[in-house]
Amino acid sequence: MSKISSNGLRLSFLSIILLLLISLTGCSDSKRDVYINHLGQEVRLADYDGKVVLMNFVFTSCPHGGCDMLTSQFLRVQTLLKNRVGKDLFLVSISIDPKNDSTEILNEFAKKHRVDSKGWHFLSSDKGTINRIMKKHDVQWRTDPDGSRHHKAVIVLFNKLGKKVIVYNDKDYNILELVKDIKKLLGPDKV
Repeated sequence: MSKISSNGLRLSFLSIILLLLISLTGCSDSKRDVYINHLGQEVRLADYDGKVVLMNFVFTSCPHGGCDMLTSQFLRVQTLLKNRVGKDLFLVSISIDPKNDSTEILNEFAKKHRVDSKGWHFLSSDKGTINRIMKKHDVQWRTDPDGSRHHKAVIVLFNKLGKKVIVYNDKDYNILELVKDIKKLLGPDKV
């Protein structure tokens, strides 16, 4: 093999490796992204590794009441699984309106909905991070004819390995079935 074709092959190989590395970093591992919870604490999704996580997407100024409904459903989960929440189960509500949902506003929203902060966290972050996680879970903004905005209701259930197991969209789920799905992932309660 000539020196020129050997160098060309090596250059091609290095170019492919470089492109792969660039594409992987562009995908950004959302588990390392930094969020701030409603108590002002820094959180990463990796902090929930080893736990079952139920995640939804809300914003506190939701004009149609859909986010209040999603939050009320999470409150039912918190109540029905109170002995597991904060131990091996965490509820995570991602604010998709980082411009308006400050830590203080999220904390008031959490208090209004009787959130147990040891196992249910309202998270916000910068716009780029929020847009990435929305895209990853197919949460999309929609604008109504009157100009008000809403989003597709998405609830995501992750197993203890952080793998997305079930995605519940809009109203195609029953909260008691959702609780059964969570219990299957949790396994028996270790009292």
